[in-house]
Amino acid sequence: MEWKFIQQVHKPYIVPTFYGLAYALLIMNIFALGYFRSNAPFHTVGLTLIILGLVAMVHSNSNIQWVRMTGRGRFFAEEGQDFSVPLEAKNLGTDSRYNILIDAPKHLTGSLSRALPELRTSELLTLSLQKKHRGIYALDRIRVASRGIFGLFYAWKWAPVDIELIVYPKPRGDAPLPIAPEEQGQEPRPGDEFVGHRNFQSGFPMKRIDWKAFARSERLLVKEFQELMAQPIVISFQDASDSDTERTLQQLCAWVLQAAREGRPFRLILPHNSLAMGSGQEHLEAALTLLAAHSETFS
Repeated sequence: MEWKFIQQVHKPYIVPTFYGLAYALLIMNIFALGYFRSNAPFHTVGLTLIILGLVAMVHSNSNIQWVRMTGRGRFFAEEGQDFSVPLEAKNLGTDSRYNILIDAPKHLTGSLSRALPELRTSELLTLSLQKKHRGIYALDRIRVASRGIFGLFYAWKWAPVDIELIVYPKPRGDAPLPIAPEEQGQEPRPGDEFVGHRNFQSGFPMKRIDWKAFARSERLLVKEFQELMAQPIVISFQDASDSDTERTLQQLCAWVLQAAREGRPFRLILPHNSLAMGSGQEHLEAALTLLAAHSETFS
């Protein structure tokens, strides 16, 4: 079954271009003139042009026959941002391939074709893709196309790749990061490093309020210390609950990214799904994947 799929993906297609249609019309006119004038040279010229057209068609098809694409991995971007997907085009034949076009399926908006004037052995390239809506999208094939040297025919095929695009919610929201249970009532120890301020929340000790900053800005701010910022926190759907699910997810995404920047271990709780406590790049990617995949039907 898998072999049949690969064969189907590599199957080439070919159609005449505008110039190819004009070329065919020219041949028809030459044969028409030869018929009405009973002139053999017209037929000779027509047959010669047909042979040249067949050569152009074979060349356009063979130009992509030995081109293979390599690409795999998971790539992350927020809603509306572009993905930069790395690919490698390989020429498995002995001769160079000319005028190769590389692009993605049309359902990936913002995709820009990459042109390779000449492909000798292999070439690394980056394809720019965009998905405007949150979700997880599989990119399982890349189109390899060519008009050959003559430009009379357009040949293409689909080359398999293994790429996953994760479009997570746009991080948006000004709500402060939830308080870690260990932070409630906890005081900094002598020698703890002061790293900045944070908006006051119910549960913070009053002693941590920076009254000098309040006098300057009329905002209740609490002092943040390095040791306290390392405390693990729980990021829950309920804490950011809004009448609009997308706004809730945007606030959760802002919290997740802030926790990752601060190096704080966090747990993410969504309706019917959750992520255990953890930290690091893999943990962040797992959280963004959950936010990207969240469905309103389960909320």
